[in-house]
Amino acid sequence: MRIVHTADWHLGKLLYGVHLTAEQARFFETEFCPLLRDLRPDLLVVAGDVFDRSVPPAEAVQLLSEILTRLHAEGIRVLLLPGNHDSRERLAFGRDLLSRLGIHLVTGEDLLFSPLDLGDIRVYGVPHLPPLVLREVLESRGLLPAEFSGGFGDLWRVLLQGIPSGKERRILVAHILVEGGEREETGEELWVGGEEALPAEIFASLDLVLLGHLHRPQQPAPNIFYAGSPYPLSFSEKVIPRGVWVFEFSGEGGLSREFISLSSWELRVLRGTFAELLRGPGYPGYVKVILEDETPIPQAFERLKKVFPGLLALETPALRGLTGEIRRIEKGDLHDPLRLFRLFLQEIEGRPPTAEEEGLLREALSRLAST
Repeated sequence: MRIVHTADWHLGKLLYGVHLTAEQARFFETEFCPLLRDLRPDLLVVAGDVFDRSVPPAEAVQLLSEILTRLHAEGIRVLLLPGNHDSRERLAFGRDLLSRLGIHLVTGEDLLFSPLDLGDIRVYGVPHLPPLVLREVLESRGLLPAEFSGGFGDLWRVLLQGIPSGKERRILVAHILVEGGEREETGEELWVGGEEALPAEIFASLDLVLLGHLHRPQQPAPNIFYAGSPYPLSFSEKVIPRGVWVFEFSGEGGLSREFISLSSWELRVLRGTFAELLRGPGYPGYVKVILEDETPIPQAFERLKKVFPGLLALETPALRGLTGEIRRIEKGDLHDPLRLFRLFLQEIEGRPPTAEEEGLLREALSRLAST
């Protein structure tokens, strides 16, 4: 029995105003689907965050349709469940029809209590369920006592206790945080609806736990695996392997695993002074530049874009104002346009805005708010 584990496709991803859907389509056509054609797995597991947002663009929905059509044409069985970025209701469209074609969309309780039967293997699927929804599911099954007051981890303990033990090997697929998992260093907050990371030991009785949500492939416990995203979705200064996990079950109870790397586009972070970057070799892929100059460079973004056509972001952490000091912007300032305007003028011209300038800005903001 061969199982391929992937997750966090984020189809329709928008990065600094650039849609990655075309890049994603090329990846699945030239890398992912050909690999699956060669491996011929008995099951492909997609552990959540199929789309990048709950209302995906039409192009992303069409891309998923094309991917599933290719996989079905190759006779590959698919188990796909929503993550915190997905809408369970939208992803459930055509679920019953697709299940007859071997494409199982786990958007409800179907595989929570009635697993997918693969001979001597049982596969349980848990879509992303916020604590309140998970509590309602367990209550509806009569699994929670009336006086139950536990947290998210306790709810999961109750859920896992409902998975029967036996001679069959048990696999759990879910989209959750588990303690010991490492996040990608992107500077972005990872939001999961206020849910806590679950202790790895509560999954110890399961043979294999295949997870989505963390974008870096890893193994936080002997039986727990994150596939990570198969391609980069944000800028990071660390090189992270991208690919899929392949698990092979033998008839003697053995289990082998292999991580197979895949090629895709790159998101590269470049550092240096403006002069160094302008003289250096160009790069055709997507780029974020971190300028180390301490003084402002006029039209830096436009000028660097001639060297790096894929330039998406420009940061100037070393920029100093007229005082010679590096000014730090507090998070609260980012939500106050007037405060940012004052800081900007103080940084660039060494003065506060005049009453007339503030009045013009207030008028412009008022017009924007009314449109």
